[in-house]
Amino acid sequence: MLDQHYKRFLSAHRNFKSLQLRYLWDFLQQSELFAPLCARLDKNAVNELDLFRHQIVDKLQPFSLHESFIDRVRLIYLVVGYIATNRNLATTQMYKIGKIYLAGNTASEEEQFGVFNLLFVDPLIAWFQTNIDKNLVILDQLRKYAYAAEWFNTKSLNNLFEKDSTHGEALLSADLYGYLYEKGVHFQLEPKSPAGRLDYIGAQENARGKILIETKVFGAGRGKEYIIQGFHQLHTYTRQYNEIRGYLVIYNISPDVLVIKSGTDENGIPFHTSGNVAIYFIVINVWLHEKPASKRPPTRIVEIKASDLVPGIG
Repeated sequence: MLDQHYKRFLSAHRNFKSLQLRYLWDFLQQSELFAPLCARLDKNAVNELDLFRHQIVDKLQPFSLHESFIDRVRLIYLVVGYIATNRNLATTQMYKIGKIYLAGNTASEEEQFGVFNLLFVDPLIAWFQTNIDKNLVILDQLRKYAYAAEWFNTKSLNNLFEKDSTHGEALLSADLYGYLYEKGVHFQLEPKSPAGRLDYIGAQENARGKILIETKVFGAGRGKEYIIQGFHQLHTYTRQYNEIRGYLVIYNISPDVLVIKSGTDENGIPFHTSGNVAIYFIVINVWLHEKPASKRPPTRIVEIKASDLVPGIG
């Protein structure tokens, strides 16, 4: 989608460049994939850089772009954002900015726009494409899926498993994969390797690397040891694909409470790091309780400790 918006901006008629830039900007701000990066740039857009933006856009002074790469990105982010959101600026502003960086050389409008794009829009798009924080994004998507599953889809997911318990784990996995696909995380199934075949190998649009997900069911005869086995499998896959993160999604279809006692990220998602690989645990509770909480027997807590995850990791 980002490529499509950028191509429309480049190919648009001169009179519609501002409109297409606004669409491109709105997409970046609203996209679940790119909004976290926008927030990061907004947070670090210091007053000094906004002054430089003012000199470039409002005073049309060819301010020298920063030698520091990240400061240059922050500055061009401010420039592009200001032009995209300020409806009082005409499309000609982009051409005027391109012209001042040509140092008075006679140039066509096409060349002026080309310089503006080369200095401001193109490097910003490249930065977004290469800096999608896929871990932040995928964890956010998995967290939202878990919330939706526990609050609204417990019965349907539980029934899905009970309908065909032999293939229940695969059916639950398919529900997750469909959700991720709708959110722009695309699925691929690769040939089985000597290490086995991972449940899910995903790729975000314009992001490098792979998203490795293993799904497991806790309950229905599958206990703590089965989850630990899944951890070891996923850890092996992350090394095989040269990734530093993996995601173990656990559907708890038992009345027990499964607790992962290891590190937690800022959102409370547990993870365990071993051999420079971080495995995140997303536990989704889809057990259907027949009685209200006040009438249930004491809950049994099953803990998986960090020490349980060490053996077998080499």
